[in-house]
Parts: sequence; C-alpha cells; structure tokens
Amino acid sequence: MKKLTKSKTKLKGIRRKDRSVNNNGQALTSSALQNINLNESLPSDKVKRLRLPSTKYSHREMAGKFVHNMLSIALPLAVYAIIKIFYDRDEASSHLTTFTLAALLILLSKWQIFLVKPRFWWANIKFSAVDLIFKLSIVVLMVESQVKIGQLTNKNSLALHILQLMLVGLYLFWNIYLRKLSQAKGMLAQAMYAQVLGLLAIGWLAGFSTSSIPIPALILLTWVITYAAAQHVMYSFEETAIPQLAGFWALFATALSFLQYIWGQNFLFFSGLIYLPLIPFVISFFGYLASSTHSFIEDTQNDEGIPKIKLTQKKELLNKQAGIACLISVFLAVLIAVK
Repeated sequence: MKKLTKSKTKLKGIRRKDRSVNNNGQALTSSALQNINLNESLPSDKVKRLRLPSTKYSHREMAGKFVHNMLSIALPLAVYAIIKIFYDRDEASSHLTTFTLAALLILLSKWQIFLVKPRFWWANIKFSAVDLIFKLSIVVLMVESQVKIGQLTNKNSLALHILQLMLVGLYLFWNIYLRKLSQAKGMLAQAMYAQVLGLLAIGWLAGFSTSSIPIPALILLTWVITYAAAQHVMYSFEETAIPQLAGFWALFATALSFLQYIWGQNFLFFSGLIYLPLIPFVISFFGYLASSTHSFIEDTQNDEGIPKIKLTQKKELLNKQAGIACLISVFLAVLIAVK
C-alpha cells in the first residue's frame, strides 16, 4: 500500500478534523485504534479529485523551456551561417578557420558540463560524448562540402547545397527530438546516428579532403567515436562490463575502418561531388546486430516473466540479421578480390 503524504496546503471548504476522532466523529480509544478500518482512514473521493497547485507548470519553467527550444533551433542555423559567411576560397586556411569558429560555438553551447565541481567534469563529458560527436561531425561535413563548392568552376554545385541543407535539417531533428530520448531504443538511435556521421566525416577527411591528416590520427578518432557510441548504448542496460565491451567494439570497428582507409573502396555520386564510404554503414549494421543480441541475452536472463512468444520472435529476428551479416561479409570479400 502506498504511503499517503500529508499536504500542508489548506484546501478550501475542507475543515481539518481533530486527530482524536475518526471520519464519523467518534472518539478513538486504544481499542478502537487497534480495530480501526483502514478504508475509513483513506481520503474520500472528493478529496482525491482535488488537484493541489504544482510548480511543474510555473511561468519561470515554461519561459526557460521556451528559451531552450529557441536556442536549440538557432544553433544549427548559426553554424550554417558561420560556414557560409566566413569561408573564403581564396585563403588556403579558410576551411580550418571556419571549422574552428563553428566548433567553438558548439563547445560554448555545452557550458552546462562545467557547472558542477571539477571531479564531475569527466563523467559529464562521457555522457555528452555522443552529442559532441554528432554535432562536430555535422560541422566537418558541412565545411568539407563548402570547400568542394568553392573549388567548382564548371560543375553544378546544387547537390552539395542540398546536402548542406539536409545536414542542417538533421541537426534540427537531433536538437528538437532525438537528443531528448532516454529509452533504450532512443539511446541506440542516438549512438547509431553519431557513429555513422562521425565515421562519414573521418572518411571525408581521409579520402576526399584537401587536408593531409595522418592515418594514425584518423585511427585514433575512429576508436574514440566507436568507443563512445558503444558506451552510450551500454548505458541503457544493467551492464557492469561497459568499458570492456565498448573497448572490444571499438577495436573491431577500428580494424574495419583501417581496411577502409588503405583499401579505398568508396562510392562517388553526382559527378563525383558527394563521397560515400561503405564501411561506416557496415560498422553501424554490425553495431545494431550486437546491440540486439545483447538485448536478447538481457531478456532471457531477466527475472521478470517475459512471454515466450516475444523471445521466440526476437530469436527469429536475430537469425535473419545474422544471415544478412553473412551476406555482407561475402559481399565485402568479393569487393576486396575484385579491387
């Protein structure tokens, strides 16, 4: 039985009764206190229907939410404006300056990380790693596409402009909806989005950019992105070996990415304007398969009663996904042999 809390607020039209009498006005003796009926001591239906004032809908909180939502919408537009205004194709280091300004704006938007004591900073950074990876990857892709637009002389750059607008729309979708999800499926979607965009950004820097970034630096960035994504997914489970599992996944994903960097099997679209590496999507599919497998294992070991039909359906789905993974592996082997 839930414990009833006593409200200090005085309700209109309801008179407080003396604690020495019951609801019928009868005096309570020691024997009556022992034989008291609990149903009589519960509040009446009239009291249950009364709603006490709550600070949940206070004007200050509503104003704070409104300002926060407006800033969430303004940030992607401000990043897009910075890239369009400050990039100058005549300057060799213009793309680096533009990226630095946009990245500083994003880092300033995460000022809440450092509101607490310094000993909690590292924990806040780990919890915000996926959000930072997603936003910085958006900036990298937008800056690199702007560099390609500046380099074009005879080709139409409409596809790159559309790509930038799509990235801005994805940024808005992240800030308004996806970032606020806290369920297991929502956290999986957040990790997948951040991992795909992060690996795509590294792919652009590795094989489609004028910047000469060393391969070891790209490998380190790949490890950080995949480790943070796996760690974010593991937070939604009651898992004690999060660092170990995230480290294993980062090692696997980094090995595949290294194959991508030295192999160079990519796809170019729109007359070679848009660069689409293959490995980031392969890694993300294997990541989804690993997360689904871990969820199935958690359900089978859960003490709560889960219907066997649901477990059977999950097992069949995992078998189908494992078959698809085998086909993808065969496809990659054929591509390597042809290359």
